[in-house]
Amino acid sequence: MKSASPSFSLHFAEDGSVCEIEFRDSFAFENIFVVIRTLKEDLRYDSLRGVLWDLRHADLSSLTLSDLRNIFTRQKQISPTKFLRVACVIASDVDGYILRLWQDAGLDGNPNLRRWFLDMDAAREWVAST
Repeated sequence: MKSASPSFSLHFAEDGSVCEIEFRDSFAFENIFVVIRTLKEDLRYDSLRGVLWDLRHADLSSLTLSDLRNIFTRQKQISPTKFLRVACVIASDVDGYILRLWQDAGLDGNPNLRRWFLDMDAAREWVAST
């Protein structure tokens, strides 16, 4: 039985350099993979320099250590083929505990810079900086 697609939307900056992903679903591995694959298949991907995940309405409670292991194991499949700044905006610093593991995973050779934020404006500013 095929699962339903996760609830998300992509919003690209006019110049295509930044994409904001508004995610409103369970932030589990299979859902993350669907979003990243959709992003990479978009024609505007070539102009992309930064991605901002708006997770303020997402359910991070189902993101497990097993999901993180799967993400790290399949890094080449879900990672961009170029350098990006990737920010996640969350609703509370409690969600930051698990995202700290994701942020620190940048030490694994993945070229992306990763940070999590509680404030959309701060995240936008960081993603847009080069």
